[in-house]
Amino acid sequence: HMLVKMLRRQAVLEIDHGHLSGELTESETQLSLLHDFYGVVLDTIGDGLVITDLEGRITYLSNRLMVMSEYSSEELIGKALSEIFSEASRPTIEDALGADKRKTLSLTQELQTKSGDIVPVLLSRVVTKEIAGQDKRFVIVLSDLSRLRANEQALERQTQRLRVLNRAAQAISSPLSLNEVIQIILSSAREIVQGMVASILLRDVDEPENLIIIASLGEHADRRHGRIVPSGIGIV
Repeated sequence: HMLVKMLRRQAVLEIDHGHLSGELTESETQLSLLHDFYGVVLDTIGDGLVITDLEGRITYLSNRLMVMSEYSSEELIGKALSEIFSEASRPTIEDALGADKRKTLSLTQELQTKSGDIVPVLLSRVVTKEIAGQDKRFVIVLSDLSRLRANEQALERQTQRLRVLNRAAQAISSPLSLNEVIQIILSSAREIVQGMVASILLRDVDEPENLIIIASLGEHADRRHGRIVPSGIGIV
């Protein structure tokens, strides 16, 4: 009778062990899938992500950051975060990592790639809580501002061109003399295309295939006045 009880207990233990092993395997599988999912998410967003310890040493970086910096994870893990920034930005980065760790920080800095190129980035820093025995960490997101800067510069150039064109249009309808209006138009045209010389050409009445320079502004403008230019031919 005692032997039967012992066998029953052993069977129960085996069942429990098998059940727990199955649950553990399932949990590990789910954790692995979740880890892969988060990895895909981090690698598909447009921002670079890096995690450092509280001393500023890199413990993790996303694939996007590796693309932005041109470094591999092997080259950066364990290195100071400030090393991937320009000399001018490093003191600010070090100060940011040493600042009040309870605050979320955002600042614009210069990431320096492995090849030496400078990439303007917006750095956002938060501090994680102590989870599952893990120490606090800095979680840092780096947003590439290159395209934004390029768009801002293009918009600024376009705005400047529209402002210049508006000035020329106002001159045409103003009571200014014909010569003054022509000078404003030439000045505006040169400013828009950022050229050295601007000229106004009209078609020759007697020879329609030719153009005649009737006004110029810039270097050697007086030499260009009256010059005949065949239609479709550039001016050297």
